[in-house]
Amino acid sequence: MSLQAVLFDRDGTLFDTKVRNVFGQLCRRYILSLEKLHINLFPKVDETIEYLFSLNLDLALISSGTGTTATMNILKSLGLDQFFKSILTLDDYDRPTPVVALMQRLFSSFNETFKVWQISESLRRLNVLPSQALVVGDSPLDIKAGKRVGTKTAFVTKGSTKHVKHLEILKPDVIIQNVLQLPEAIERFLVKK
Repeated sequence: MSLQAVLFDRDGTLFDTKVRNVFGQLCRRYILSLEKLHINLFPKVDETIEYLFSLNLDLALISSGTGTTATMNILKSLGLDQFFKSILTLDDYDRPTPVVALMQRLFSSFNETFKVWQISESLRRLNVLPSQALVVGDSPLDIKAGKRVGTKTAFVTKGSTKHVKHLEILKPDVIIQNVLQLPEAIERFLVKK
């Protein structure tokens, strides 16, 4: 079965973001949902997104660190909003956003539950089977959740060897240094018509 969709983790995969604490996440979420602040997109990631879109792949964005309105504002300001068919953030879970952010901070097991939900819900919205999707992320959690759902997985190392031990256990389908290497890495998943 060929690849039909690519689901991107946002922070650390497409965007160079460093805020990781609950207070910072919540502040950033509310500030960014009101303003179009400059967020650092990794270099040439926009070209990769456009290329994948040109291959008729459905693209989705999942984020556990910012809200939906904030994410849409950022994508619009970068001219990338038309490429993503689905965006899921803290706002889209069945609990208030501050509660979800607090649960992520206090209960490590909830992080995987939340990520699995985001992947499953994105696939439902895209009407794509897990075996037809690729989850792209920069943390072992992205790979673990993608595997649990049944998707293919791509780990973005950003040149770091920090997670090598985890990767030997998790065995992502693709390991790349940055998203720019993704088009070449996924060629084997694409079936030519």
